[in-house]
Amino acid sequence: MMLRDGKKKCDPALLVSLLSVVLLLSLSASRFQEVADTNILRIRLERAIRGSTYTVDTNLLNFLQSQEFVTENPRVAWLGGYYILSQTGSYPAAKRLWAMSPVYSAKILAFNSQFADDKTKALVAATVASELDSSSLEVRRALVYSLIANERWSEASHELDTLLSLIPDDPDLNAMRGLVEYKSGGSVEKAEQLLLRAKALDPKWIPTYSYLDNFYRNYGTLDQVEEVALEGLSVSLESKSLYSYNFEGSLVDVYLRQEKLDKIPPYLDSGLRAFPQDPWWNALAGDYYLKRGSFAQAVQHFSVTVKTTKDPSVFVGWGDSYKGLGDQANALRAYCQALAIDPAFSPALKRLAEIEARCP
Repeated sequence: MMLRDGKKKCDPALLVSLLSVVLLLSLSASRFQEVADTNILRIRLERAIRGSTYTVDTNLLNFLQSQEFVTENPRVAWLGGYYILSQTGSYPAAKRLWAMSPVYSAKILAFNSQFADDKTKALVAATVASELDSSSLEVRRALVYSLIANERWSEASHELDTLLSLIPDDPDLNAMRGLVEYKSGGSVEKAEQLLLRAKALDPKWIPTYSYLDNFYRNYGTLDQVEEVALEGLSVSLESKSLYSYNFEGSLVDVYLRQEKLDKIPPYLDSGLRAFPQDPWWNALAGDYYLKRGSFAQAVQHFSVTVKTTKDPSVFVGWGDSYKGLGDQANALRAYCQALAIDPAFSPALKRLAEIEARCP
């Protein structure tokens, strides 16, 4: 459209269209920048967490803890909270970020709580997770795992009863309820019923056999321990589970107590191949070789265990092995170390009387 002076008149509709395009481009650029910034932050967090034991990114830490920081990205929310927790130990500050993406964060928290080295922090993490997503049965199941790990039997029992009212035929929940029942000093009969019910609900659920193994050690017979350990071993080998080593160790212990030494080697060799420096496996090996009269090998294995154990019986076995070699000085030293742990430990006192010696 032309005006009388020859100048072009701007079409209002065209102007609106142009402004819309400019605004759209501006918003797109802003959104693109937001996505780019989020990705940069995510990468920066991943790098910081990988190096968290060596360096602290103070600027990043302050930025995450500022009240102005918000994010809709679930991974950034989780990583940010984790980084704050790893550097400051502040659960409230970490929880503020996790709450920005509660379901995502809760599920990761619940998963990590099962495998954390620090049982106390694992329990706090699982508790936070259950607060963030109380409707998730898996999150609440993870809370039970942490309560059990921290021997909070009453709380675990209450939580399990609630979950079992919702899913009564869950083998894992029945097995854990049986475990909690006898660990808390409750009814032995009820505990066994729950554990056997869990086994019947799912004969392939390996933890049930582990709980039953422990239960029969305390309230059953060695024959019952052997039976459930053999069953558990069969199931765990079928699924290639690391639980198999627990059951092999249990069988070694049973056969040591029953003096069935010829049955021990395949299970003992398997465990030592997998865990050559493990204190428990080396204690079993020490007991085995001591009973066999292979005193040098017994000393070798007990020497691994005594570096970390506080069990006086291991030191007595170590002393007996030295005594078998005719090394009275080291035998006395081992017996005295047992008494340093427990001054009233009768096997050690008996050994001192036998060799007519006293601790220095």
